Amino acid sequence: MRLDSLRRVSIAFAALAALLLVAGCGGEKGKDSAYKPADRSPPEVPEPAGHPEEGTHGGHLYDLGRHQFFAELTFDPSTRNITIYVVEHDDINKPAAMDAEGARLLLEAAGPDGGEQEVNLLLTARPQEGDPEGQASQFELAGDQLPAEIKGEEQLHGVLHFTRDGKIYDAHLEPHEHDDEGRRTDAGHDDHDHPSPEGGK
Repeated sequence: MRLDSLRRVSIAFAALAALLLVAGCGGEKGKDSAYKPADRSPPEVPEPAGHPEEGTHGGHLYDLGRHQFFAELTFDPSTRNITIYVVEHDDINKPAAMDAEGARLLLEAAGPDGGEQEVNLLLTARPQEGDPEGQASQFELAGDQLPAEIKGEEQLHGVLHFTRDGKIYDAHLEPHEHDDEGRRTDAGHDDHDHPSPEGGK
């Protein structure tokens, strides 16, 4: 009986020693391993690629309807005639037709008293092949309708206004300059409001 008791005590001591040995090894392993906290920083989001500045006809591209379309504007310095090509935002080679009626250019120009006045100019629709009936993807404005002081596209200050299927699509034109290679350099946005499509004369 005494022998059985001693045997059980020996087994218990052996089991306790084994547990202590395992715990000691685990502690050493934890001590040697560098603690690495979880990375909670937000994932990096790539910056959106800038849209092209020039369209297929060599005119400047203006964002139309908050990244839904582009309005490519060309200006003939000899006649001051303006031609506007409306294209898809995701594919500048694909025309996008707008309502033929109601398209206009609203400009801020010098008034007769030396102040500023709003000039409301209707655009002439030039439907292209494939444009739906009552819509057009190309518009024109004769140069003799522009205020006399406007000699180039970089002087235009106002809003291009289009509609399609009951929705309004506007593009804001800002005065700017061009570098030595003819590329546009923004002159900065001023603090006053653009003319409203409902205003003008």
